[in-house]
Amino acid sequence: MSAVLAPLARGLFEALLPLGRALESPARLRLLIRQLGWDVAVSEGLLAELPLANELPALLEQGEALVESIAALEGTKDDDIGGVVVQTLELVTTILGEIEALDGWAASGAQLPAQAKDPTFWAELAGRLPGFLIARWLRARKPVLYELLHLVGVVSETVVILDDGEEFVRRSVDWSLLSELVQDPAGTLAGRYGWGEADWAHDDFLEALRRLCLSAGVRGRRESLRATLTEGALYASDSPALAGLPRSPALALPFVSGRTDIGGTGGASAWAELGLLLAPAPASPRGEAITGLYLGNLSYGEAEASLPLAEGWALRFAGGADASGSVGVDLQPDSVEFIGSAPRVDARLAITGQPPTPTRLLGAEQGLRLELRALELGLGVAGSVSDPELILDAATSLGLVIEPSEATPCSAPCSAASPWTSAPTWPCAGRLRPG
Repeated sequence: MSAVLAPLARGLFEALLPLGRALESPARLRLLIRQLGWDVAVSEGLLAELPLANELPALLEQGEALVESIAALEGTKDDDIGGVVVQTLELVTTILGEIEALDGWAASGAQLPAQAKDPTFWAELAGRLPGFLIARWLRARKPVLYELLHLVGVVSETVVILDDGEEFVRRSVDWSLLSELVQDPAGTLAGRYGWGEADWAHDDFLEALRRLCLSAGVRGRRESLRATLTEGALYASDSPALAGLPRSPALALPFVSGRTDIGGTGGASAWAELGLLLAPAPASPRGEAITGLYLGNLSYGEAEASLPLAEGWALRFAGGADASGSVGVDLQPDSVEFIGSAPRVDARLAITGQPPTPTRLLGAEQGLRLELRALELGLGVAGSVSDPELILDAATSLGLVIEPSEATPCSAPCSAASPWTSAPTWPCAGRLRPG
């Protein structure tokens, strides 16, 4: 039991320890009060009157000695650690009692601001302070636990904007919700985000989940809905639910991702990621309200390669395939449906050339002539693999050269040594859908 309670006792005391530093000077105490949502002038006179400032230093000194003893006894078979842990927990209870005693207290100095003399202010501060200190410690020392408690709503964050425009994030702990979570975790989580109701708070849920995964080392990202989900599998292209979604409604969680280079410069390279894709889901592809959650595979890859053919000529490939959402489930409050969609591809194979010496197409070797400076011919495929679109494209760079002989006068800024050249690029493309 001591092995479980020792970290708890040490963590609770460490969470309260910054309060002692805040009470060392008026400036530090004022900053703490601002972080809690008030802007109250703090003076040496207020610190002198404040009971907590007089009682806390001795308690914290005693607690630091106890925590050092726990650290020294942890991992040993010494039975004394149980007694030290109990003393530490009792001391934490005493400190919390000193904070609670602020409820009903008020300053009385004639030179102090009116808010410092208001018992209601100190009562609210006493209610907010313990949760704020513990939440701040959790965020700094136990980020995964902090984000998990934030996901389920036990820890909440409120942006506070003071009169001078400065912003703070006030963190608090809902102790009653913690007990409800232990008794009914699924019901507590559903109530937090309105699961089972039309247009439940899916964006808040996915953002909280992204933060939790990030604290655990998974760099998730919010993104727009992929085409594999908006072409009938989850949403119809004209679904009214699409209009009400935020700009980046989906959450991609890549568990494996990376790039591989093959053959060095001029060779080939590939990049891929595998993971989980989550997105808000309507009751039906043409449903108006978001009522569910989609979970599917995240599978995406890209590759590019270049193969030299001859001097100045190469065969190049570049493309990608997105199979994300090809396998997934649509979770609704009263049903679970397996859905899938065809992967999408976007690939192109091209022959490119820029000969070291332009190729003469028309005209004489000397004089007026038309030259081929560069050429690119491409064949691509794009769209769903069940209904792909073929793309043919070409681009040429033709050079019109005017090179007069020595005997031919020329008023243009050209000569036999410096011919005039124009080399525009002429692109063209065509699309073909099989069938």
